[in-house]
Amino acid sequence: MNGSAGIFQVFTSPSSAARGIAERPGWLVPLIIVLAVSFIFGFVTYKYQVEMQREMLEKIQSERGVEIDIDARLAPTFAKKALSGVQTALFLGIFLILVPALVLNGVARVAGTSAGFKRMFAWMAAVGLISVLGMIVKMPIAMAKGSMDVRTSLALLAPSVSVHLPLGVLLNSFDIFSIWAVVATVIGFAVLTGLNNKKSALIVVGLWLVYVLVLVGFTALTSSLVGMG
Repeated sequence: MNGSAGIFQVFTSPSSAARGIAERPGWLVPLIIVLAVSFIFGFVTYKYQVEMQREMLEKIQSERGVEIDIDARLAPTFAKKALSGVQTALFLGIFLILVPALVLNGVARVAGTSAGFKRMFAWMAAVGLISVLGMIVKMPIAMAKGSMDVRTSLALLAPSVSVHLPLGVLLNSFDIFSIWAVVATVIGFAVLTGLNNKKSALIVVGLWLVYVLVLVGFTALTSSLVGMG
């Protein structure tokens, strides 16, 4: 099977997609799709993303007496929207694909096996398509609501909790698309490395939980610094 042609099986049969990548690790097509959709998402949703920044700047202005031209700083110009798109694409390309591929390949080597970086990178690019689907689903909802507060996670159970605060970030991490991506990663990691499903799950889920805790800790730190907690 051609790695790029069969890569869309990541949605329906992750093991088949992973076997295709093991034979022919095509990464260019999914990477282009991830970067392109990420750019569009960042561009289109810029004006909703800045509301969080507006809240932070208003708090800084009121609490520290600093004069800030908030409207001018956050005005949704074409250049700022394009920059938002580029930043979103780079962020996801690095932290959704490149870094996980490096970490997982390194952990596989420590565990006495290896898929090879190219195969692991190709697999994470394929898994990135699940996140792309999440963006495609959430983008029109955000536009309809006029807000980035679109919840497809455990945060639905606590509608009064802001997804920009630590508890909200924790709950929002357990998003249906994120869980889907983690499960696909577990399956692909097992196929590519030859580890059994239990070991693969322990490694992948363990690393993902560490990532969630770091994200929550960083959010707690930044929230305390700007007085949003």
